[in-house]
Amino acid sequence: MKKLTVNGELTLSCPDGFREMSQEELAKAYADRTAKRAGIWDETRHIILVVQWHKANVLLAALTDPKSTLRGAEFRLRRLLKDSEYHKTDTFTREIAGRDARAFRYEYRVHGVMQEGEVYLLKKKTNVYIIYTYTRIPVTEEARRVIGEILNSVRL
Repeated sequence: MKKLTVNGELTLSCPDGFREMSQEELAKAYADRTAKRAGIWDETRHIILVVQWHKANVLLAALTDPKSTLRGAEFRLRRLLKDSEYHKTDTFTREIAGRDARAFRYEYRVHGVMQEGEVYLLKKKTNVYIIYTYTRIPVTEEARRVIGEILNSVRL
């Protein structure tokens, strides 16, 4: 099992079957060229996990709560996927790297196939990490288990 290190401080395990996504694949999937993004993909099990990060200034990091940052991420997704039958299905909290990560789950359609996505928000001082997971619907027990294993492997 390989490890992926993001921004020099967040690591996660890449189970067998996953490969690191190229910057070109990430740029195509997200329709932008930010370098502050890394991802892994298991094409056979139809699972993608992407970590995006940014550094907030000290004052903004102190004033901004994770709930409002996550609301902003959900707003951007809703706008981006408005023509893809987007709808949020759940809001929840999950422990990742010993921290309570706020999260939401949503569904959308791409090329006629229903997908499920999850978005998790983690903060470490002024670094903000957003973890995106994607899989096909119906989500298999194996896909949920694999995503859970990866999220359990995250270290900050």
